[in-house]
Amino acid sequence: MPAEIGQLKLLKKLWLNDNQLTSVQSEIWQLTALMELGLGGNQLTSVPAEIGRLRSLETLILWNNRLTSLPAEIGQLISLLELHLCHNQLTSVPAAIRELRAAYCQVDLDADVRVDE
Repeated sequence: MPAEIGQLKLLKKLWLNDNQLTSVQSEIWQLTALMELGLGGNQLTSVPAEIGRLRSLETLILWNNRLTSLPAEIGQLISLLELHLCHNQLTSVPAAIRELRAAYCQVDLDADVRVDE
C-alpha cells in the first residue's frame, strides 16, 4: 500500500479485506473522514490505539483475522453503527463495547467472547 494513502483526506470507504495483511500502515489512521473500513480476512493480530481517531467510522470490519485484543480506544468511535469482530482469537473485548451497543451499534462477536467489566 503506498504511503501516499495518507493524503486522501476525504476518502470515505477503504476496503482491504482478504489481502493477507499482517499490519496496517500508520497513514490509515490519518484518514479521519473514513466512514467504512474493511480489514476482514487478513492476518492482523492487533489494532492500534490510533483507531480512536477515526470518529466518522460507521462500519468497521475486522472479522476473520488473528486479533487477540482490542484497544479501549475502540469506544471513541462514536459514529459506529456496525462492528464485525467474529472469527478472531478474542477471549474478551473492552468494556467500551457496552457503550457502543448502548448507542445502537451492532457488534458481532463470537459467542464465547466476554465483555470486560
